[in-house]
This record gives sequence, C-alpha cells and structure tokens, in this order.
Amino acid sequence: LLRAALEKVRFGKCPEILVEKRHGLDRLSRVDPIYKRPAMMRAKVHYLLQSGMLDPYEGVLIAGTGPTGRELARAFQERDVQLAGFFDNRLGPPERSVLGHPAWGFPEGVPFEFFEPFKQHLVVLGIGDKEGQTMMTRLLLENGWLENQHFVRMA
Repeated sequence: LLRAALEKVRFGKCPEILVEKRHGLDRLSRVDPIYKRPAMMRAKVHYLLQSGMLDPYEGVLIAGTGPTGRELARAFQERDVQLAGFFDNRLGPPERSVLGHPAWGFPEGVPFEFFEPFKQHLVVLGIGDKEGQTMMTRLLLENGWLENQHFVRMA
C-alpha cells in the first residue's frame, strides 16, 4: 500500500465487506477450549516429555501452588510423572498439601538447602507472577543451576 501510494496509485472504496473480524462461535482464539489453561498446560507437559529433558530425573518438584502450578501438576499426573510436591512463598500449616502432595511454604524466601533432597527431580516453575518467577529463577541461577537443564519455566 505504501509503495502504491508513493506511485500515486488511486485508491477506491469497495462497497462490500471483504473481511469481518468479530468474536463469533466459529472463532478459535479466546473461546475455544484448546486455549484454556488446562489444555495449554497439557501441551507444555507433552512437549517437555517429548524433548527428553525429564529423562534423567525421577519426577518433578513444582514451584507455585496457584492455578498454574496446580494445573501443571494435573497435567504431569495425567502422564504418570512422579510429583515430589510443591513449594511456594505462602505460610501454611506444617502438614499442608496440595492435590494430595506435600506443599512447603517459605514466606521469607526459599533457602537453597531445601533443594538438596530433590536433586533427582526437575524443578518446574509454575509461578504465574512475573516477579515471583524472576526471584526464583535468580535464586537457582545464582546457585549454579542451568535453565532448561536443572529447572524449567512453564508458566
């Protein structure tokens, strides 16, 4: 269009509608179930398993107990991946559990020593909050962990 305008091509208005964009029942984006959180998490877990990144590990340890972390846990369970538990920054009862798995809370920040018993588990960041995800990523990187090798962001 810009080249045509530079060459002084004359534009006209077409009387009929050529393209109509609207939110209708046949529109895939935003309304189809494939774009909802459960389907997106199942797809992410599927491709993580396809990549082989999980092969050296016994299972996963999920950072985050919110909607994203819980949905990731369900997707891993559907694929029979062992779930060691959850951890986050919430204070809860000593025997807190999420979806039947242990959930550890660290309101003052996760001490790196917490990960010692979970060396055979891939840490999956299911933290939807950008700030929380950045803080956790920084902690792991500063302690010599490599992204997409020792941990993976999936939110």
